[in-house]
Order: sequence, then C-alpha cells, then structure tokens
Amino acid sequence: MPVAQLIGELEQGAARGSEPFNAPAFREVVRRKDAAPALLASIAGGSSQREYFKLMALKRLDAAASAKVPAKQAAAILTDALAKSETFNAWGIPNHYWQSSARAIIEYGSEAVPYLERLLDDQRPAPVWGSEEATIYEQYRFRVCDYALALLNEMNPQRKVDLPVAPAERDALIASYKTTRQ
Repeated sequence: MPVAQLIGELEQGAARGSEPFNAPAFREVVRRKDAAPALLASIAGGSSQREYFKLMALKRLDAAASAKVPAKQAAAILTDALAKSETFNAWGIPNHYWQSSARAIIEYGSEAVPYLERLLDDQRPAPVWGSEEATIYEQYRFRVCDYALALLNEMNPQRKVDLPVAPAERDALIASYKTTRQ
C-alpha cells in the first residue's frame, strides 16, 4: 500500500477512536522506514485526534523526526485523542501501567499540563477491554478525569500518588489539584 494511502487510513482509524495497535495500517506503517518523512509532513500544523496514529507511528519509526513535531502540538494531539477515546487500552491503566500513548504525554511534561487540566472536569467513563483490564476497570470505574489526574501526578514526583478506588476520593484529589494550581 502506498504511504499516502496508509496515512489516510491512519487518520480514519484515529478519528474512529480505536487503538493504534489494533489498526492494520498502523502495524504496516511502523515497518516502513520510508514512511517517516511523509508522516512528519502530514502532521505539520495539525493538532487534532486525526494526527494521533501518525504521531505514534512516527515516534516508533524515527525518534529524531518525531522530535521535530513541536512539543505543544504533540501534547495537544495526544490529549485530544485521550479526550475522544472510546476505550482506553492504548493509554494503560492508572496505578497499574502506562502504554506508549500515555508515556508520550508524560514525556511532553509541562507542555501537556494545560491540556490535561482541561480534562479534569470530564467524568465520562474510561472503559478498557480484556479480562484482567476489565476487572480493574470494574473495581475503579476510571473516568477521563482520573486519567488526566494520574498523568499530571506522574509528571510531578511530589504529587505522585496512587488513585483511590472510590470515585469520590478521586474527586477530592482533583478538587485539591485545582485549588493548588491557582
């Protein structure tokens, strides 16, 4: 498949809210070293969820090329994808493990903070699939705001704390975070 067509497939997969690792175009493009320049060019200026798979593929293919995407733009792409995800396996599970998408947000550090802070009010459920993952989700009932808080905490060693099981306790942590950032 030509690289341009793969890029179109990546945009469609990201817009559907699926995970990169479940997209056939993603699996193919990360094996193609010739795709890095086209991926970088296709990201140039975009900062929406449509760029998510392209950014993650570029990070896997060519670290130097992915470093050319401005950190603020990359953080916006990733947090937009997080906000619009329907399932959250591509991000990992707070308190347990982070997948490459979440690790990328953490890597952008302070550039990602304002975008994550906007998600602290998003109480939409953040379900995952898989037997062990679903069991953890059933216990915690993580929401988008919980992912945002956990990622913010991960970026700040002084704030790093496991999230409590009870949503009301996590809400108190979110309220405390909001108070201390002002």
